[in-house]
Amino acid sequence: MGLRKKKKNGFKLYETTESEIYNIMPKLKKRSLNNIKDKKKRLYYLRVWLVTEMQPLHKLRNYSKRCWDKSSCYELDHILSIAHAYLENIPPHLVGSMDNLRFIPKKENRDKSFTLTEESHKVLRKFKRNENIYKKKK
Repeated sequence: MGLRKKKKNGFKLYETTESEIYNIMPKLKKRSLNNIKDKKKRLYYLRVWLVTEMQPLHKLRNYSKRCWDKSSCYELDHILSIAHAYLENIPPHLVGSMDNLRFIPKKENRDKSFTLTEESHKVLRKFKRNENIYKKKK
């Protein structure tokens, strides 16, 4: 990627390894990302989730409805899915940003899955513009 974004606690997101990410945030081990055989793709997902989990999620609408054990729960949704973002080469720090996060009902999130919605297209266009801004600053 070439882009290096220094974070608050001193690590560089685009230089972190899989094991370093697990050391920084052990709860990511529960995400079953080891099922992703492609190491580059798995590292991308881990970086996105690391950024995601560092966001002030409590500021998002419906945060108070978040839970894990009921069908009526709300789940954290990446508006533009991580899978699509990976295919589009969108930097992980954008995919895990507040601009791409929301809480939606569990069923809606599971039904949406990999689907590109109108809202996903808007976010993708915004990220593409941001990506061009980063390239110009290099």
